[in-house]
Amino acid sequence: MRIEAGELGRWELTITAQKALHQTGSIQFVLFVTENPAFLDVPVIPSLVYIGDISSYDFNYHIEGGAGIVDANVSFSGIDPDWVSFTQIGDGNYSITIEANQTGTFSFSMIFSKYGYQMVNQPITFKVNRIPLTIEMAPPTWIITSDLTFNLTLEDATGMPVSDAFVNYTIAQGGVDLHIGVMTEDPNSEGTYIATISQTRVPWTGNQLYTIKISVSKENYHTVNQGLLVNIYEYMPPGYEVQVFVQTVVPQIAVGIVALVSLVIGRRMYRANKRKKALAILAVKRRFEDIRGILGIIVIHKTSGLGIYSKILKGGFDEGMMSAFITAITHFRTEFEMEELHWEFNVVPISDIISIVPTRNLLCAFIVGARPTMTLEDRMVGFARSVGAMFDETMAAPPREVIDDATHGLFDYLFDDIMDGALLRQYRVKKDAPFPRSQKCLQTYLEAYPPEDGFGLDKLADGMAMCGIQEGNVYRQIIDAIENGILESVDPQEKYPGFQADDDKSADSEPADL
Repeated sequence: MRIEAGELGRWELTITAQKALHQTGSIQFVLFVTENPAFLDVPVIPSLVYIGDISSYDFNYHIEGGAGIVDANVSFSGIDPDWVSFTQIGDGNYSITIEANQTGTFSFSMIFSKYGYQMVNQPITFKVNRIPLTIEMAPPTWIITSDLTFNLTLEDATGMPVSDAFVNYTIAQGGVDLHIGVMTEDPNSEGTYIATISQTRVPWTGNQLYTIKISVSKENYHTVNQGLLVNIYEYMPPGYEVQVFVQTVVPQIAVGIVALVSLVIGRRMYRANKRKKALAILAVKRRFEDIRGILGIIVIHKTSGLGIYSKILKGGFDEGMMSAFITAITHFRTEFEMEELHWEFNVVPISDIISIVPTRNLLCAFIVGARPTMTLEDRMVGFARSVGAMFDETMAAPPREVIDDATHGLFDYLFDDIMDGALLRQYRVKKDAPFPRSQKCLQTYLEAYPPEDGFGLDKLADGMAMCGIQEGNVYRQIIDAIENGILESVDPQEKYPGFQADDDKSADSEPADL
């Protein structure tokens, strides 16, 4: 007798034997049909992957002895079904493909089952990070009387070039920003970005150090060395000094005339240097005045009038009403005054306190207390160019939902980096920070009035003015204290929620806020 178990459960089997002139005999059996023990061979799955990675892993579902279980049911729980799929490749082998579509830490279960075999539940945990990006840039050389051309390359963690990134730069001298611009990708070299600056835009002085600050942003990437600072080296062609000497000194014949000319030149140089220093101090003071004059910023979708982002610094303004007013005025002027194409990346005043800088698909509206200065207009245009480069394509159609924390954090970063919004944050003295002699007034004030929870820079400036220092020099000393690491933001880790979550800066990295 052969018994084949085809269904799980408890079975009673009765066998009866009969024959003429004999008693009938019977015997009863109880049979239990249970699942076959099953096992799962699990490959090594990395605990850290990068967003956008697509990885496949082979699992083997088998019984004791190694025979594979084919046509099993494979299901997943605790994860978006778009992230994971499987393919049966024969003899109990199944290829599981995982696609990482967003950052974070994820845990889910893979369940292998088939009727008649034990079910196996395999938990999987992994973390998804943004792709690290590194700026590679050699210090450029600036030849006197020539334009400055410089380039850099962007590479990911594997050394592959990174294209289609937004790269902006700031040229500074003595802590004063002189020029802000955007680098363009070289069409003949993937991942290489280049910029050329006319000498008429940033005059070559030959006696002070220039620096370039690089900032990079790209969706799903984080820049390892964000805010890279690179020195610019100067080069004077051979014979240039002799040429200058012959042109300026030889024609002077009389010693008295030479002495007089030298005195005049020396006095002019003194006045020029004094004027340059005064302009530098004025530029720093103007940075504070410009950011104080901004009442709010609103980024609006051009055709629908929907508000994308807003930062109202002073009360009294309703975002919805302001967006509707700005959109209505803009459409009216477009129809009756000029072609909208001529407005792109230009400052267009639409009222006494509102100016807009349009991009292709967005309007960057700036609410100001007075007519903006030329430096503030440059920053407004720079902000709009950055917004347009990053969001014109993705926001061509009207948005259907509120922007996420990462996008809002990116807007906040642009406001702090380009519009000097970082000057509005609360600051404190960095622990164990040394005070140089030039910061004696700052040290004296903070020791006399130690802040408990941080302080605003305007309040600090008012206190330092009691030392008898000129107002412009007060702001210059405050900027120096921030750049030298004496002052730090109260909560630097919470500046851009969702935007810099993976960009952990080391404690000894150079400050990149100002």
